[in-house]
Amino acid sequence: MTRTHIRSSARLLTLAALVGLAGLAPVAIASGSDDFPPGTVLPAADQVIGFQAAASTTTGTFPGAVITRVKFELENGQIVYRTEGVHPMRRARVRQDINPITGAILRSRSQTINVREARDAATIGQAMNTFTVNFSQAAQIAVQSRGAGQATDVRVDGTSRGLTYKVTVLNGATKAEVRINPVTGAVLSTSVDNNGGASGGNGGGNSGGNGGGNSGGNGGSNNPVPAALGNGARAISNAIANALANQPAGTLVVEADLKRERGARLEVKTIAPDAANAIEFRANPGTGAIIRSESEGLDAGDAALVAAFRTALGTSTPLTHADAMARALTVARGDVSAIEIGMQGGQPMYEVKVTLGARTRSIKVHAVTGVIL
Repeated sequence: MTRTHIRSSARLLTLAALVGLAGLAPVAIASGSDDFPPGTVLPAADQVIGFQAAASTTTGTFPGAVITRVKFELENGQIVYRTEGVHPMRRARVRQDINPITGAILRSRSQTINVREARDAATIGQAMNTFTVNFSQAAQIAVQSRGAGQATDVRVDGTSRGLTYKVTVLNGATKAEVRINPVTGAVLSTSVDNNGGASGGNGGGNSGGNGGGNSGGNGGSNNPVPAALGNGARAISNAIANALANQPAGTLVVEADLKRERGARLEVKTIAPDAANAIEFRANPGTGAIIRSESEGLDAGDAALVAAFRTALGTSTPLTHADAMARALTVARGDVSAIEIGMQGGQPMYEVKVTLGARTRSIKVHAVTGVIL
């Protein structure tokens, strides 16, 4: 079966929400996790009616409603299921709070919407008719994919490729967002927020002394960051080291990019040996500490580049990223804004982007010899 595609992304994202909630055992919420106060205990799966049952309760109250979200909510000191959806025929947005233990309806609300919103909701409802995975099943798949934790929010989410389930899974201070194909049940992607900001995913705030990464692929050795590097290059080098910290030997950093327009952000993409997926890391743009990570499918272009780069390296040890950036800065003024692997004339190289004001130069450095190409 194929996924139904919805093209009106902007309107779809306004309406598409989430549903869900599944637990394995009672889970205490750590400080700063989601919208729950520290110490909040969510009921176990065998104590609650379940996400799908909560959604069905709301459609029983509002026949014909399209339910797009079910989540745990703390309301007046009590944990409840909150269901959200739209009733196209009544042109109303509906919401219910439901006792997760007894299934009793605690509160029902509806709000009038315009004709366009009602039409979009009807379109979403038609697409959801093709789903073979329900809210409870999506929650269970998400928790199983994480190995531990508890689902707290399941929603139907619109993307450029169609509808997916987006499930929030909490495990201590770690929050994961898991996207699931609603027809096949396949996990499409996972985004992890370690809830630590500058503390980073591997516990390192400004853990930058070894900016070249750990022993792997093009992570190189634990050489110190050259003193000549500017703030941008240092942040990139630290982010690369932190991204590689828990990766297997031979992992390649395909690219690292420090974007400053519309709010600074620093992203690093790695690919482990024989991996079918790449991992995208979001890092603190000032320190390089890892904030979150997300697994994504490996596209054909990246796969071909990585294979060619590894073949060209052979048994040679590549330069660290820090060394490559330092060499680029010997021929270009400014600070590094990005570095990525590449190939030129069958030779492995780093392409280093050096920015000074509004001008960016691309410097190519041989990945083994360090010669400027």
